[in-house]
Amino acid sequence: MKKSIIIYFLITAFNINAQHIYDQFKERESDVNKNIKEEVVKIKKNYYMIKPIDAVAGNIGVFVAKDGLVLVDDQWEVTKKHVMKALRKISNKDIKYIINTHFHYDHVDGNKAFSKLKIPVISHKNVRKRLSDDATLSSGFIQPKHPKEALPSITFEKALELDLKGELIEIFHNGSGHTDGDAIIHFKNADIFHTGDLFVTYGFPFIDFANGGSVKGFINTLDRIIELSNEDSIIIPGHGDLCHKRDVESLRDKLQHCIDEVAKGKKLGKTVDELIEEIHVDLKGGFKEGFFKEVYNRS
Repeated sequence: MKKSIIIYFLITAFNINAQHIYDQFKERESDVNKNIKEEVVKIKKNYYMIKPIDAVAGNIGVFVAKDGLVLVDDQWEVTKKHVMKALRKISNKDIKYIINTHFHYDHVDGNKAFSKLKIPVISHKNVRKRLSDDATLSSGFIQPKHPKEALPSITFEKALELDLKGELIEIFHNGSGHTDGDAIIHFKNADIFHTGDLFVTYGFPFIDFANGGSVKGFINTLDRIIELSNEDSIIIPGHGDLCHKRDVESLRDKLQHCIDEVAKGKKLGKTVDELIEEIHVDLKGGFKEGFFKEVYNRS
């Protein structure tokens, strides 16, 4: 009897704790649902960006193919109604594919809503792996696992192509960068890239070191985007306004400058906190402290 009571209390305590660790996720989810607005940005004929306003959520890329819509990322489960309203401003066609840029909640939590429509979801294999279990991000934020039916149904390791009669979509993984499962999506005929959080406009990037992210890999991927693009290419960042090759080059150069200066400062015996205060580039906001500490520790 006593043993069964102890087991009961242990299970109860575990369940209470399990609910508590998701509190931050639920609070952020509630805030997004309450405040988000979606702006439809036309890039060119049949190509759009759905840009979230007043909420933590990723940009959605939209391609209007002959037989349906292709989405790159799908934001949150609770933003489905907002996303669908935005999509109806673009086209009445059904969604044919959803492509995930990486596994973070603000980009692909919507898989849980759209999976109910039996839409194929494409991702790098590590996205499916990460979504299969609870994930603790480098920020300490805990992301709940996805139910099995909401996991990506089509995965790849290095690259995958979709030939959609008039548009060839190249989806490729350039190695660890923002996470270990990032994908860059290139609409080749239109020369439009969706980078996910491998390129952002909010300042110093968040690199999820706890889930395979790498400063070196992040820089390598920026180099790869620069190599593949030209002055007419259009870049959909993970967050922010539409960009061009020069914007990617600018971020790469500023981050590389910081990396070089941190290495020099460490050799001179300076602490990472001193270097955070001393080294300045024109990047307002973002995750400077985390970026510098990782660079310092690996210099």
